Amino acid sequence: MQPTYVLGPAVTARGKSRSRGVRATVNDLRDATTPQRLIGVCLGIALGWAVVEEPKLAVMLLAVGACVAAQAIGVRRLVLVLIVATFVTRFRIVVGGFHFMPEHVVLLVALLSLALSTRLSRVAAVLRSPTVLLLGLFIVWATAMSFLRAPERTASLAIAGWLALDWLILVLALAAVDDTETIERVGSAAAVAAAIAAIALWVLSSAGLIAFGTQHETLTGAPAAYGLSFEANILASTLAIWLFLILTSARSTRFRVTAFGLLGTALVLSLTRAAIIGLLLGLAVWAVLEGKVALRRTFRSLAAAAVAIVVLSLLVPSVTSPFTTKLAAATAFNSGTGQLRVESWTSALGDIHGSTDALFGLGLNTFGQRHLDPTVPELDRAYYLGNLPLEIFYDTGLVGVLLLAGAVVSMRPLRRKRPGRAVGLILIFLVCSITTSTFWFGSTWLLIAMALRGAPRSARAPATSRGDPRPAVALTVSPR
Repeated sequence: MQPTYVLGPAVTARGKSRSRGVRATVNDLRDATTPQRLIGVCLGIALGWAVVEEPKLAVMLLAVGACVAAQAIGVRRLVLVLIVATFVTRFRIVVGGFHFMPEHVVLLVALLSLALSTRLSRVAAVLRSPTVLLLGLFIVWATAMSFLRAPERTASLAIAGWLALDWLILVLALAAVDDTETIERVGSAAAVAAAIAAIALWVLSSAGLIAFGTQHETLTGAPAAYGLSFEANILASTLAIWLFLILTSARSTRFRVTAFGLLGTALVLSLTRAAIIGLLLGLAVWAVLEGKVALRRTFRSLAAAAVAIVVLSLLVPSVTSPFTTKLAAATAFNSGTGQLRVESWTSALGDIHGSTDALFGLGLNTFGQRHLDPTVPELDRAYYLGNLPLEIFYDTGLVGVLLLAGAVVSMRPLRRKRPGRAVGLILIFLVCSITTSTFWFGSTWLLIAMALRGAPRSARAPATSRGDPRPAVALTVSPR
C-alpha cells in the first residue's frame, strides 16, 4: 500500500506545471525529513549506549526523544498547546538546579519544530519589530546588570534566563501565528478551563478532601484559591486580564456570560483585591473611550456582578464574607499585607544609593538577596518585592524603565481602532502588578504578541506571508 502525504489542498493546473510541482514537492519532502531522520538515528545510538552504561542519561535521552517526536505535530499547533501551558505555573521541573515550568518545555519543543519548518524564515521579519527589539535589549541590559551588580549572580542570571525564554515565546508566537484572534480564542478557552479547575480545587480543599489548590489568607483566615497557578494573586491577575478580553470581545453572548460567571467566581474565591479593582478600572476606561455599546455592556456586567454578590451573600455568606471583608480593606496600609507591602517598598527605595544605583539598577531579583521575608523569620527565606514598576527600577534602573516604556509606546495603544481596549488592558496589568507580577510568566508575553498582531500597520511585527507556507498539492509517494 502506498502511503499518502497530504500537504495541502489540491490545485488544478496544466499537466506540465503539475508534474514540476509534484517533483519539487517530493524533493521538499525528502529534504524536510532528513534532519528528523538524522536526529532520530543519533538519539537511537546514544540511547542504546546509555541504557547499558548510564541509566540516568538514558532517561534524559528518552525525554529528548519525546520532544523530538512531539515537534512533529507542527509548530502552529504547539503554540496553541503553549498558550494553554501558560495557565499552569504552579509546577516546576528542576534540571541542573534550575527551575523550569511546563510552558518552557512546550516552548523548547515548539522551537525545534520551528527550526525544522518553513516558518523559520519569518523570524528575521519578527526581529525587525521595534517592540521585539526593545524588549530584547531590556533583557540584555538586565542580564548585564545582574552579572555586574548582583550579590548572587547565579540566582539573578536564572531570572534572566526565564526572561530570555519569555522573549522566545513572543518571537515564536509572532512567527507561527498570523492573527490575534487565534491566540485570543484559545487563551479565552484556557482561561475558562483554569477558572473551572480553581473552583473545583477550592471546593475539594474546603471540604478537606485535598490539600492542594488553596492557600491561607492572612487577613480573613479563609482559604484563597490559586488553582493551577503559582499563587492566588497570579491566578487572579491572569483571570482578570482574560475576563476583560472576553467581555470586550466580539464573542457570542452565551460564551461571554458563561465566562463571566466562571472567571468571576474564581476571582472572588482568590480573595485578591487588586485584580478586582484593576478589572473595574479597565472596564470603566474601555466604556468611556469606546462609546455606547461598550458603556452598555459594562453596565450590564457590573449590574450582574452586584446582583450575584448580593444573592450569594444571602444564600452562602461564608463564601462571600471573606471577599467583601478583603475588598473593604483595600485602602488599609497600616496593618496586614498592606503594611508589609509598604514596608517592602520603603526598604527597596532605601537600597537605592546615589545616581549609579538609580541609573543602572541592582540586578534582577536581588531584593530577596538583601532582605529576608519578615513573615517567616525562622526560615531565612528570601523576600519578594511584589511591585513590578518598583521592581523594574530596583533591578534595572532608569535605563531598564525607559527601555520597557519605549516598548509599550512602540505598540501605539492610542492609535488603534479600539484604543479603549488597549488602554484598559494596560491599566489592569499595571494595577495588578503593583501587588504581584506576571511579567516573568509566558502569559504576559503572549499578550504582547496579541497586541503586536493587532497593532497599527506601522507598529506591527511583520510577517513574510499570510498564507499557508506548505506546498499546495495533494501528493502520493511510493516508499523507497
